[in-house]
Amino acid sequence: MSRGIFFGGAQSLDNDLVRKCVIRIPEVTIRLREAQKIMDQSEEYVDLMSLMNSENRDFQNFLKYRGALAAAVQTGLYDRYRKTQAEPAIFLGHANGKFAAGQCCGAESFEAMILESIKPSTPSAPVIQGLEMPILSRGATNARVHSFEVSDGEGFCESPQECYDVVSMIEKLADEKGLTQLIIIGPGLDAIGELIDHPVRERVQMLETIEMDPLLGWFWSDIKRLEAVPA
Repeated sequence: MSRGIFFGGAQSLDNDLVRKCVIRIPEVTIRLREAQKIMDQSEEYVDLMSLMNSENRDFQNFLKYRGALAAAVQTGLYDRYRKTQAEPAIFLGHANGKFAAGQCCGAESFEAMILESIKPSTPSAPVIQGLEMPILSRGATNARVHSFEVSDGEGFCESPQECYDVVSMIEKLADEKGLTQLIIIGPGLDAIGELIDHPVRERVQMLETIEMDPLLGWFWSDIKRLEAVPA
């Protein structure tokens, strides 16, 4: 069985309930504190824990740091995953998820990941001014899917192949690398919404790290309970 791990984008952190619950996970808190030290040294005057605890309307004013927050959170979730599970053979990072994917496979340091994640972003796919963007096929996005695989026993290296379609990438890995299981680090499954009812799931089992952790059974149930409380 070949196992891969998929780091989604930062969209799950747009939900304040997810942000406030995920910082209760010790490994996530440790990584956020580490990221805060890097921010302080780089003279980025922002309190990451305050942003994680903020209401959605306030969080939207600091989107510059959303990538850094997602990278730190996902790295913390991966740290926790690795305490009980073996290292996967393939790392995939979609959109902002490329930062955590590169760091967790050892391709770059945590500090480099955080500093890179706060740089102004540029479109991953080419955009021509004055031309209407084409309608994308299901699973395709304007964000590249980054793939890191073991290269000749020298650690993980990023594949030079460009792909903007999550479904196509997973199908390709199933065909060529024997991928049979994909672990999702979001939090949540928002990043693979296109795959919820896709036939590829008959070939590749998909699990979410928080759901598969018996000690985090409170996470999604707490979010559902809080969502049911009248505002």
